[in-house]
Parts: sequence; structure tokens; C-alpha cells
Amino acid sequence: MAYCSENDVIATLIGRRDETRNETPADLDLDQIRLAIVDADAQINLALKRRYVIPFAVGEVPDLVKYLSISIASYLALLTFRGSNPVTGDDTAALRYDRARRMLDNIQNGRVDIDGATELLTLDDALPAVFNEFQEPLFPLFPIFEEGYIPPDKLYK
Repeated sequence: MAYCSENDVIATLIGRRDETRNETPADLDLDQIRLAIVDADAQINLALKRRYVIPFAVGEVPDLVKYLSISIASYLALLTFRGSNPVTGDDTAALRYDRARRMLDNIQNGRVDIDGATELLTLDDALPAVFNEFQEPLFPLFPIFEEGYIPPDKLYK
């Protein structure tokens, strides 16, 4: 399941009129935009898999994850559109992508939490529990000897 829709990415790219051609990145085929979304979602899942239960269920995608997916997918679609022409660092799509990557790093390192996401329990979070099915004490304070058994230090010499 995609974290954003093709229309979300197209809406982000449609306002770009600074391209040298008459088209904009929003004119890409839907398959190319879907591929950018799949790549963006894979990057997000890779960053969040150690902290959260992923993938997010249909209809339960947190807003932050959706916006991160839109930003990353629109940048990847722009790269597909531009081909061999580089994207400058002051481009709005590049700035949004850089912000999204920094946000993912902060989430991954635990500095930012995602509201509405289910966190994974790790072994560090778990409390150890000991369950003893044996009815008697395991380590009694005094020795219990079976009949006929004499410990070596109690033997007569």
C-alpha cells in the first residue's frame, strides 16, 4: 500500500514552470510516478523498521509519513523527468527532499516520534519475568537430604 497517491505527487509537481521544456514533471506517466512512490515508501520503511510496525495499514498512515512520502516521491519523479540534467540545491523539490531525509534520520534516531504509529517493543523495553513451576523452593536455605544419602563432609572418619 502506498503512503501517498499519484495525485498528491502530481499536485506537488504541477506548479513547476521553470523547466526549459513545455512540460512539467507532473506530465510523467502514472507508472513513473508510481515507481517514485514505491521507491519513496521503501526508503521510509527502511528508516522506520527498527522503531515502528511497518508497513502502515490502509487508512492508518500517519500524516507525517504521508508528507514525507510526497516529498521524497516528488523529488524522485523530478529526477526521472530531468534525466541527465542536475537538480540544483536551491530547487524546492531538493529542499523538500533534504528536509524529509533529515526528518527520517531524526525519527530513526529517536529524536522525533510519529503520532499514531505503533512502536515496536524491543528486548531493552521488556522486563524479565521468571516463572517457577516447581512447587518447592529452588534454592533452599538449608540442605534437604533424601533418605539414605549422607553428604561427604558428614561421613565419620
